[in-house]
Amino acid sequence: MSARTLSWHRQPARALHDTAALRNEWDRLNDERLGVPFLSADALCAALAVFGDGSEQLLTAQAGGRSRATAVLVPQ
Repeated sequence: MSARTLSWHRQPARALHDTAALRNEWDRLNDERLGVPFLSADALCAALAVFGDGSEQLLTAQAGGRSRATAVLVPQ
C-alpha cells in the first residue's frame, strides 16, 4: 500500500451551506462510511445555523483529486 499525501484546506464552515459541491463531497464521504442521517450535510448545515456562532471552520483533506476526509472544527 502506498502512502498518500493529504493536502488540507480550511475555510469557514458556512461554505458548506453555500457550496453544493462541498455538500455533495461531505455526503459522499458520509455515505462511504456509515451513511448516518444526522451526519448528512443538510443536518450539519441546520445544526450550524442553530448552534453555530460563525467561528466554525470546515477542513477538507484531498488526495488524488478527491476529498478523503472532512471535519468541522471550532477554534478556541
